[in-house]
Amino acid sequence: MSLLIFDREQHQAGSKLIHQGLRFGRERDLEQAILYIVQGLELIDQEANPRLTLAALHNLAIFLTYLGHLRLARAVIVRGRRLYRSVGGSLMRARLAWLQATIARERGRRDLAFSRLERACEIFEQLRLPEAEEVREEMDSMMGWGEPHYS
Repeated sequence: MSLLIFDREQHQAGSKLIHQGLRFGRERDLEQAILYIVQGLELIDQEANPRLTLAALHNLAIFLTYLGHLRLARAVIVRGRRLYRSVGGSLMRARLAWLQATIARERGRRDLAFSRLERACEIFEQLRLPEAEEVREEMDSMMGWGEPHYS
């Protein structure tokens, strides 16, 4: 019984750390956000709360990307791949495609970035979400780099 209480308390502590990390991220204190999210992920029961785990991993990847840690961000995305498929839904798939586009663009992979943006835009439009317009604007800004070419 004490093990269950400890696990629940540990999970709750981890959940609080993740939420604090997300708050730091909204406040643009990305280093602090990353620290709290990583600590929280170590404490939570990831199988018991896959949505919280996915939210933590996704935001961790975003923050790492903003700080230029693209390889780490990609590794975090790979770690969350199963969760994106199982609990992510269309909205998270669109957000993932948008994040992958950002990473690809930062790595100089313009064609891949553009195709990921197209996918994100398509999903956001299907969901009738305003993010579609932001993605279209990003695509338009990329068009200034020249037409993407596909094989």
